[in-house]
This record gives sequence, structure tokens and C-alpha cells, in this order.
Amino acid sequence: MEASAGILRAILRGIDHREEVFACIKDAPSTDAAAVAVHKLLGVSEDEARAILDMQVRRFSDAEREKFTAHIALLHAELDSLR
Repeated sequence: MEASAGILRAILRGIDHREEVFACIKDAPSTDAAAVAVHKLLGVSEDEARAILDMQVRRFSDAEREKFTAHIALLHAELDSLR
């Protein structure tokens, strides 16, 4: 659950910086290079950067951001109940 929450937090960072993420993708010569660029840009792990790159463009909307935020809150509540 903690790994999932980390990926979701990284996705939120990607949404918050979508213009820069899209520029990384556009300027990268390969998918691997794009992942490294997003990793450096956002300060996320390479796995988290790949999760951002795997997202469909429509998921970068503010409405989707709200859904991700709610999902993170649920994960944190579940983690807290397990501790």
C-alpha cells in the first residue's frame, strides 16, 4: 500500500507539472530517456516516472487529480488502521 501511495503521489506531481512532463516526453529521443528526464524533473523514482509516462493524456486533468487525491487519502487511512 505504501508503494501504491508513493506512485500516486508521484502521479500528482506529474499532473501538477504536466507542461514540463509533456516537454520532457516531446524532447526525449526514447521512452527510456523520457523516463530519466521525468525522474530528474520531479525528483521521483524511475518506477514512479514510468508510471507517469504510462498514464493516458486524459488522466492529466484536474478532475482526475481530485480522484488520485481521494485515492491517496483512502490508502493513508487504511495504512493508519493497520499500524
